[in-house]
Amino acid sequence: MYLEENISHPPHISDTIATEVDKQLQEALKKFKLEIISQIKEEMIKEMKEILNISKENTDKKLEELNKKIESLDEQYKKQTEYIMQMHRDIQEIKNSTESCKNRLNENEDRISDLEDRIAASEQERKDLLKITRNQETTIQQLQDDAKKNNIRMIGINEKGDNIKDIKRIFREAIAENFPSMRSETDIRISEAYRTPNSHNQNKTTPRHIITTIPEIQHKNRLLKAVREKRQITYKGKPIRITADFSSQTIKSRRAWSEVFQILKQNDFQPRLIYPAKLSFKIDGEIRYFHDKEQLKNFMNTKPTLQKILKDSLDTQRKKPLSKADN
Repeated sequence: MYLEENISHPPHISDTIATEVDKQLQEALKKFKLEIISQIKEEMIKEMKEILNISKENTDKKLEELNKKIESLDEQYKKQTEYIMQMHRDIQEIKNSTESCKNRLNENEDRISDLEDRIAASEQERKDLLKITRNQETTIQQLQDDAKKNNIRMIGINEKGDNIKDIKRIFREAIAENFPSMRSETDIRISEAYRTPNSHNQNKTTPRHIITTIPEIQHKNRLLKAVREKRQITYKGKPIRITADFSSQTIKSRRAWSEVFQILKQNDFQPRLIYPAKLSFKIDGEIRYFHDKEQLKNFMNTKPTLQKILKDSLDTQRKKPLSKADN
C-alpha cells in the first residue's frame, strides 16, 4: 500500500499526461472525424457525380427525344399550316368562282327572262297568225262552198261522153231512171256541166266525177232529199252516187263525222249532216247541232248514254271513204 502510493505519479504530472493524452485523443478523434467526413464527402461527391451523370444522360436522351418530337410537331405544324393556307386559297378560289357563277347565273336568268318574253311574244304572234290563217281558210272555204252551193256531184258514171251536151243528157237520164215523177213535175234546168278533174288520167280506173250546176237551189235541195230517201241510185242499172258538191276542206270535215254518224244511225238517233259540215241528231226529244267533235265531246260528257255508245269513236284519226251520210 505504501508502495503503491509511492509508485503513483505525482498529481501534477498525471494531470499533464492526461491532458496531453486527451489532447492527442481529441486531435486523433478530430483527425479521424475529418478523415471520415472527408471520405464520406468524397463518396457522396462520387455518388452525386454518378447520379448527375446518369441524370444528364437521361436528360440528354429525353432532350433529344423532345427535340425530335418538337421537330416532328414543327414539321406537322408547317404541313398543317400549308394545308390550311391551301384550303384557304381553294376556298377563296371557290368563292371567286361561285361569285363568278352567280354573276353568270344572274346574267343567264336575265337572258332567259328576255328569251321567255320573246318566246311569249312569238307564241302570241304565232297564235294571232294562226287565228288569221284559220279565219282566212274558213273564209276561203265558205267562198268555195258558196261557189259550189248550186252544184250536184255525180260519182261512178263511166267516161263515155265528155262534152256539156253529153253530160247534161247523162244527168237527165239518171234523174229519169231514179225519179220519173220528178221529171214529169219539174224540169230541172242545168246551167253548167263538166267532169272533174278536167283531164282524164288513163292510169286511173275510176271515172271522173260529173259536176252539174242547178240555178234553182230549191230544185237542187229537192233532188238531194229524194236521193237520201231512195238510198240506192243507179244509172243504166249500175250503182252511182249523187251528192252535194263541197270544197275539199268541207269534204274532209264531213268525212270526219262518218264513224260517229254510223254509230248514231245504228242507235236510232236520226243523224243528219247539215250544210256544209254540221252534225245534227235527235236526243231526249230535241234536235242538237254540232260544228265539230270538240263541241260534241263536251255535250257527250253530260249524257252517259251517249258517252257509252260513242266510246272512243271521237278520238279516232282514221280516214274513211265518204259515207251515205254525205248525201
